[in-house]
Amino acid sequence: MFLANTMKYTRTALNVLFWVIVIALFVALFYIFNKPETTFSEIHFTNPFYQFIQQFPDWIYFVFCFIFVSVSFIFIFIARSLYFTIKRERENAQRERYYAFFSYILTNYFLSDYFNTEARRRRLFRKIKPYLKNRSQLTSFIEAHLKIQETLAMDLSVGLLHLINRLQLQKKIESFLYQGEFDDKILAVKIISYLRINSNDKQIMKLARSKNVALRTEAYAALIRLMKNDEYLLNFIGEKFELSMLDINVIVNSVLKNQKVNIDYKALLSSDNINKNKLGLILAKYRYSSNTENTALIAGFIDNSDPVIRKLGWDALLSVVSINEVADLIIERFEKETEEIRLIILQKSEIITNNRISDFLSSVIYSQPLLVKIETLKILFKSDINLLAKFDGVTDDELALAYKEVSCVFIN
Repeated sequence: MFLANTMKYTRTALNVLFWVIVIALFVALFYIFNKPETTFSEIHFTNPFYQFIQQFPDWIYFVFCFIFVSVSFIFIFIARSLYFTIKRERENAQRERYYAFFSYILTNYFLSDYFNTEARRRRLFRKIKPYLKNRSQLTSFIEAHLKIQETLAMDLSVGLLHLINRLQLQKKIESFLYQGEFDDKILAVKIISYLRINSNDKQIMKLARSKNVALRTEAYAALIRLMKNDEYLLNFIGEKFELSMLDINVIVNSVLKNQKVNIDYKALLSSDNINKNKLGLILAKYRYSSNTENTALIAGFIDNSDPVIRKLGWDALLSVVSINEVADLIIERFEKETEEIRLIILQKSEIITNNRISDFLSSVIYSQPLLVKIETLKILFKSDINLLAKFDGVTDDELALAYKEVSCVFIN
C-alpha cells in the first residue's frame, strides 16, 4: 500500500514540477531578452535581439512575450495530448491482447481437466507469471476472470485464490484499492469481494463513501458479499449517501451474478436503515424465494409507512409464500393498499385454493378500479371458471367491461 501511495504522489509531484519548470523558463527568458547582457554563475550571455527589442515600448515587449508564451503553451498542450493519445491507444491495444490471452488461459484453467495435475499447473504458472508484472497486464487478468465468473455464474473463488497465491498477486491487486484510477479500484473491489478477502474492509468502507457513484455502488455490493463473516460491514451501506432504486438494483444485480455466494439477507432485513431493508427485500425475492424461515420478518414490512417498502414487502412475501398461506393478511390489508400494490398482490398470486380469499375478492371487486377488476377476474378464472361465470351479465359497467376482456382473452 505504501508503494502505491508513493507512486501516486510521485506522479503528481512530477506533473507539478514540469509546469513549474516551464513557467520558470519563460520568466527567465522574459528577463534575459529584456537586458543587453546577463551573467549567471560565471556564464555570460549577450542578447543579440536587445537593439531590436529596445525599439518598442515595454508594453509591446510584454505583448510579444505573452503571445510567444501562449503559442508555446499551445504547442506543449498539443504535444502532450498527442503523446498521451498514442500512449493510451497502445495501452488499449495491449490490454485487448492480454485480455484475449488471459481469457483463453483462465477458461482452460477453470473448465478443462487438463490442469488437474500439479505438474501441469506449475507449467501454467511459469508460463503466465512473466505477463503479470505491470498494471495493464494485471487489469486484463482481473477483467478476464470477472467476465468468466459473471458469465458462468459459478463459484470459481477457490481455484482463483490458489492461482493468485501461487503467482503472488494478492498484494498487487490490493494496491489498486489505494491508487487514483477509479476503474482500477472498481476491479479490485469486485475481485477481492468475490474471493472473500476480509483484510481490506476498512478501505472498501472508505470507498463506499466516495462521491463517484459507480465506485460507491460497487463498494456497497462488495460489502454485502463480505458481510457473511463481518456483519458490522452493514453499518456502512447507505449511511452517508441516500440510495436510489437504481443504485439498489445495480447492487442487487452485481450480487446476484455471483450465484454461489450466500448473502446474510436476514441481517439486512433486521437493520434500522431503510436502504438496507430495500436491499434485503429484493434479495429475498430473487435469491431466497424458496427460504420461508424469515417470512414473518418480511411480513413485518407490510405495515411500513414508506410506500416503496410496502411494495417491496408484498413483492418479496408473495415470492416466498403462496397467497393461500397469508389469507388473513390479504383480507386485512388489501383494501387499505394503493392500486399499484393491489395489482402486485393479484399478479403475484397463483391458483386460489382458500375459499376465504376467493369469497373476499368476489365481494370487493365491485369497488375496485378497472385494472384491479381485470386482474381479480383473471385470478378467479385461473382458480375456478365458475368463479368467473358468476359475473356474467353484471350491471356494473366497468365490471362488465372487465369481464368481457377477461372472458374474450381466456375463453376464446
